[in-house]
Amino acid sequence: MKSIMVSTPVFAAIWSARAEGEETEDQILRRVLQLPDASPEAGVEAPAEPSIARDGFVATRYNVRFPEGFKIHRIYKGQRHEAVATGGAWKLLPSGQRFHSLVKLSKGIGTKTENVWRNWLFTDSDGNEKQISDLRDPSTIHTRHTY
Repeated sequence: MKSIMVSTPVFAAIWSARAEGEETEDQILRRVLQLPDASPEAGVEAPAEPSIARDGFVATRYNVRFPEGFKIHRIYKGQRHEAVATGGAWKLLPSGQRFHSLVKLSKGIGTKTENVWRNWLFTDSDGNEKQISDLRDPSTIHTRHTY
């Protein structure tokens, strides 16, 4: 297995192309590039599992992988806040505080209950701000109904 370095917008584009059942970048790119599935029977080397402890951050509930160095930002009470995925956590900039979930990251800047997936943003390769929710597989999102 080989490692490649890609920019944050390229990584986000790979995961936005994810089809249901694809759990790794290798699986996504094999389909997009029309390569055969990796299987021991076919003599294809299986991809190594990503290391949550070393590489960026993984939101396990939605299986969204944020690569090492992935930056997110938001405005809360008129102040801009930024965080970077690193070593299995979110590091709030510039303080360096580390949080092991998006909810804890938001609470770290003073928020109450909220949908963190809609309030934190990333900048795509075209310079557009997008909700990090756009990186989730829509079939995994469950909305709450209030009556």
